Amino acid sequence: MNETNQKVTLTEKEFCRAVGISRVTAYRLREKGKLPFCRVGGKVLYLTRHIDEFLSAHERPARNQKSRVKSTKH
Repeated sequence: MNETNQKVTLTEKEFCRAVGISRVTAYRLREKGKLPFCRVGGKVLYLTRHIDEFLSAHERPARNQKSRVKSTKH
């Protein structure tokens, strides 16, 4: 455990639940080199910082939505 007694690693199941993807998707992303991970004793682990890195890498800018209120010109 680190100094603040928080987990440093997550299991594959914990990581997938945290970012909202399936284990199959995580596997495919790992195989393509798009998802960092650690392998210890045959077990796939993710560092907690991988959550932020993954989400930041897949972040999309907000779309500008046109106002649904029509202007009233007289």
